[in-house]
Amino acid sequence: LVEYKDEYGVKRVWDAVCRPGLPDLCAVAVLPILKKKGFPDEVMLISQFRPAVGKYCIEAPAGLLGDGEDLESTAARELYEETGLTASRFEADDSGELLNDPGITPTKVKLLVCEVDMDAEENSEAAERGHGGVYGLAEEGEFIRRKVVPLAEFRDTLVQFEKEGFAVDGKLMCFARGISLGLKMNTKKEKDFDFESIGMFGSISAAILGSLFG
Repeated sequence: LVEYKDEYGVKRVWDAVCRPGLPDLCAVAVLPILKKKGFPDEVMLISQFRPAVGKYCIEAPAGLLGDGEDLESTAARELYEETGLTASRFEADDSGELLNDPGITPTKVKLLVCEVDMDAEENSEAAERGHGGVYGLAEEGEFIRRKVVPLAEFRDTLVQFEKEGFAVDGKLMCFARGISLGLKMNTKKEKDFDFESIGMFGSISAAILGSLFG
């Protein structure tokens, strides 16, 4: 329980949850964009059972920061453990830390985006397995399956997963809706405007999607 005074000077008590012994920023999630010559970009997601919600949840690969690890090292390790894939490079990122659920916990996560070269030798075995196989650390009770999603159909595929009974991580859905909005804005502006005449406003969707489609 957290005791505090609100803006009116009234003392109040609030339910809160934290991870004992861990800092507020204790985890990193990674969104892997799969690149393969001659094929549209895809996203590698995972599904695993989450006891707190009693369902299998569609998520990005993620995990707790390891001792002495920086964000990219943790992201690369979790990506390999949970999908068998090796990141080719991480996108430069200056965004802040994401609060998981500020109404009840101070816990934060950092979301990174990386590219995965599916033509690279280190990813050949994982590429051949497609959706097959079980990943994760069995000694920690992890039983993870991979879900490959077309990037251009990211949001619609998540909606379909929900209809099939999966839970979908909120951060992931927000990201997917941002991509969907960017695509729609780009299509509308291409129909209605000449890009050279609208200056920086014509770059709004490019700013949203630049790191993914660049």
